[in-house]
Amino acid sequence: MNREDFEREVLKNREPLRRFLLSLCMGNDSLADDIAQEAFIKAYLNLNTFRGFAKFSTWLFRIAYNCFCDTHRSYIKHQGDRIENYSLISQTNSSLKN
Repeated sequence: MNREDFEREVLKNREPLRRFLLSLCMGNDSLADDIAQEAFIKAYLNLNTFRGFAKFSTWLFRIAYNCFCDTHRSYIKHQGDRIENYSLISQTNSSLKN
């Protein structure tokens, strides 16, 4: 697949991909757009791995889903860090009061 073919596929799949990501992101437009952009960049950088066994849209949507999972995993990790830090602060404050 060359650059022109990729551009054609981007135009063809942009809106369906955005709708797919909007549903995964529970309506968060900004997050869906960020993930879509990341997916298109990853797809472009890895065009040499597209073998054509499936439709391009299938390959692209899988990349987008993986990007969503990475983003979600990162969010959960950071939320966990915040909870652990809050818990540590709460324990420290409790021990200082006693």
